[in-house]
Amino acid sequence: MDSRRFTALGFSIFGLFAVRFFESDLFYDPLIDFFKGGYQSESLPKINELSWGFNLLGRYLLNAILSLIILNTIFQKKTIIQFSVILYGAIFLVFLPLLVVLIHYYVPGEYRGLFYVRRFLIHPVLLLLLIPSFYMLGPKKKHLILLKITNMRHFLILLISFTLTFFSCQENPKNTPEYAQMERILAIHDAVMPEMGTISGLIGQLEPAFVADSTLVNYAAAVEDLKMANGAMMQWMMDFSEDFTTDEIMGKTMIDSEKQNLLDRYEESANGLKLKILGAIEQAQDLTKD
Repeated sequence: MDSRRFTALGFSIFGLFAVRFFESDLFYDPLIDFFKGGYQSESLPKINELSWGFNLLGRYLLNAILSLIILNTIFQKKTIIQFSVILYGAIFLVFLPLLVVLIHYYVPGEYRGLFYVRRFLIHPVLLLLLIPSFYMLGPKKKHLILLKITNMRHFLILLISFTLTFFSCQENPKNTPEYAQMERILAIHDAVMPEMGTISGLIGQLEPAFVADSTLVNYAAAVEDLKMANGAMMQWMMDFSEDFTTDEIMGKTMIDSEKQNLLDRYEESANGLKLKILGAIEQAQDLTKD
């Protein structure tokens, strides 16, 4: 690859990363913040559809132009670029109305269709599908793409295969927002569990002291708080294991979207439980220092 091609390739790849990194500054898109927040259960934000549509078109065109430069740099075939331009145009004409319909008929919690159709339009997903598809055709077939319908069918089959593979990968249980929330809940649990041993140790220190001297009422209160925190943790784990299967917890199966409220509730209760446990421990540790 000569220096000019290498420079063009590097510039285009950098451009794609820049579009992604500065998306909030470059484009009007309320869905950016929506999908960074509690989109699993919230309603869509208010959208100025005209402004949003123009910004979406601008972002798609910018990604498409940079992607076409990359394709041209790699393959250097006029027919490939011609075919890709037609494909980019056709996909936008199909996916944009679909995205508008998904927004107008959006139901809180049913976000997957909107999430993936929008992703296809705002990210260079098609580029990632086209490069391996063109390579699979082989060098002898590339210049015939627009001339022989058999080769076009071959190409479309390859592209559809890669597309299905891409979206099936996105449906990996561990790639879903629900499992990302599950991991946050488990991280809180894993951070708190070692403190159960600390609680037992503090109870072992404070309880005998109160038994020996009943005037140490603050010791009794601290012991009671420690026992309540420990009991709350045990009950939380029992309830959690009843509401979610082992496969859901381990990311082996999809978490049903109907369980979104459960995930929200458990994340909130896990954070509250963590504060309660750490607070009880801190109070008891202060007493042992006296």
